[in-house]
Amino acid sequence: MNNTHLSHISLLRVIAMVTVVLHHALCFYGAWFPYDGSQSYLHFTMALKDVNMPMFVFLAGFIYAYLRLTHGKYNDTDDFIVGKIKRLLLPYLLWSIVLLTPLNLAMVGARTIFYGIWQMWFLLMLFLEFLFFHFTFLFWAKTSLAADCCIFAVLSVISSFIMPRLSDYYGIDLSLLCFDKFIHYMPFFFLGAAVSKHKSKLSVPLIAAVIVTVAASAAIVAVNFFFLDIKGSGKCIFIFVCAVLISSFAATEKLCGRFPAIASSKVIADLDKSAMGIYILHHILILDFVSLPIGAEFMNEHVILAPVAVFAVSLLLSWAMTHAILRTRLRFVFG
Repeated sequence: MNNTHLSHISLLRVIAMVTVVLHHALCFYGAWFPYDGSQSYLHFTMALKDVNMPMFVFLAGFIYAYLRLTHGKYNDTDDFIVGKIKRLLLPYLLWSIVLLTPLNLAMVGARTIFYGIWQMWFLLMLFLEFLFFHFTFLFWAKTSLAADCCIFAVLSVISSFIMPRLSDYYGIDLSLLCFDKFIHYMPFFFLGAAVSKHKSKLSVPLIAAVIVTVAASAAIVAVNFFFLDIKGSGKCIFIFVCAVLISSFAATEKLCGRFPAIASSKVIADLDKSAMGIYILHHILILDFVSLPIGAEFMNEHVILAPVAVFAVSLLLSWAMTHAILRTRLRFVFG
């Protein structure tokens, strides 16, 4: 994809993937383990996740709609499902088995494989997104921009208000097969598909309005993060994330058009190709390291240097490992 006019998608996926690695490099400070140090790390860590995971889902929706609407791909349902099983479910099952070592199995139980194991939940959730939007394609494929705005609003209400209440107030367990995450990220997949459909209508005034929304929402989110209860900032975060997704999409498209060297970068292309492997391996490397006494000591003694070093080493090492595996017959383990 990096050699086409959609090279900015590769750039966005690489940016999202790199921020995921950064997010996990900071998870030691309160997200994974109790930590009494600076809470600003925790807030920043959670803010990264609030943006990078929706970015991946947004891009998946965009690419699916683009390939199906523009190039007629994915019309054969059987081939589509088999392809997604190979691309998403097979790596999920293989790496879930790897992660369920005897020690972890004793801690979490084998049934965890049906609920999403550590970072692998994303693959299971994304598989459900593809299935849902594939089988509802005839419904949303030719809808107008106004209709898509209404559909997005409905999905947002279901994701942000109805689904949490079913879980919190009525005790309905939606976590089986990551169904709760599937509902949560559904608006972002549809947003990507809608942007793909109506891309030609994204005028300069609209982009300007989005940028203003980003600035205003960022200010609100900052106030909620640093001065109020972080749980009270969900509504602001959702608006902020949607604005970031659209504006980032437009900005990177302009950037790649203005600087062709970025679009043709072999580094960006290889990072994009290795994204699945990096996503899977870096989490294992980071968690294993910070779980060791020497790793925890290093993270505690060097609050600034340690996460930077862990980020750089885990990114480069997981990239090198992925690059090596993709050259062998074991490349199927990354889909």
